Amino acid sequence: MAMHAVEREQTSRLSLGEEKNMVTNLLVVNLAIFILVQFTDIIYKMENMAPDAFPRDVLANIRVPAHLPTFITHPWTVLSAMFVHLRVIDIVSNMIWLWGFGTLLQQQAGHRRILPVYLFGGLTGIAFYLAAMNLLPPFMAIRPGAYMAGAHASVMALAVAAVIIAPKYRILPTLLGGIPFWIVFMIYFALSIGAHAADRADLTHYPYLLGGALFGWLYAARLKRGKDIGEGFNKAVHGISHMFHPSEQRVYNPDQIPGSIYAKKETTPFRRVGKVPEHRLDEILDKINQSGLDSLSAEEREILLRASDAEGGA
Repeated sequence: MAMHAVEREQTSRLSLGEEKNMVTNLLVVNLAIFILVQFTDIIYKMENMAPDAFPRDVLANIRVPAHLPTFITHPWTVLSAMFVHLRVIDIVSNMIWLWGFGTLLQQQAGHRRILPVYLFGGLTGIAFYLAAMNLLPPFMAIRPGAYMAGAHASVMALAVAAVIIAPKYRILPTLLGGIPFWIVFMIYFALSIGAHAADRADLTHYPYLLGGALFGWLYAARLKRGKDIGEGFNKAVHGISHMFHPSEQRVYNPDQIPGSIYAKKETTPFRRVGKVPEHRLDEILDKINQSGLDSLSAEEREILLRASDAEGGA
């Protein structure tokens, strides 16, 4: 029962409206923006607009420009750029890795960790990109007309955070004991570096990826020490989203917020699963989804084990 129940709560289900599946939400946003940008490009071509019209009117306002004075006049691009993909290969590869690394991190650390890592990993990558393009001579030489877009840094942040949080995790455990997760990460890392090595202009992705990796490492390292540096962001988001809610719902408490996505299931009818009350089991599963398996106490692990034995004997 325990393993089946954990899988029921934790497994990433690609469904719209999965309120605790932030990975799904990010996938949907990225894909929707990709389709919108491509559709806009088609409209420009159908209207026989000048070849430079689409880059000038649209792309210039959603990609981060390397030229610092231009960037200062387009500050909103720090957010838009990390969701914008122009090539099919970029959106496909980034979304596959986002799903894989994001799902593991969500399973191990909870859904509240995903958005802060994605956003701040992307922002750190953009900061590194701008610094390199405006301070380092090799990059300054290719700065004119350069720009940055894509979820590369955000995905790198999720990947690094996931491998630090769960270094011993194995995928396909039935295949010769499973494949160590760090090997999957090394394959991803090698592909990410190699994909931009052939084109000199693509080398600008390296500081972008480095910034994302650095934030992912910092976030995971602090989280393992019990400090969530993204909690302030989650609190701010909760405050904004609950601004017009009743006062008791505006109080931020990740473990118990009535009416919010963090609320524990206290209204479940009392029913026993073997020797374990179902409402107690639901509380434990909710805790796993929010904070990961490592957050369980010895007593809670024992309850899951008893529930598993009860199901096995059923």
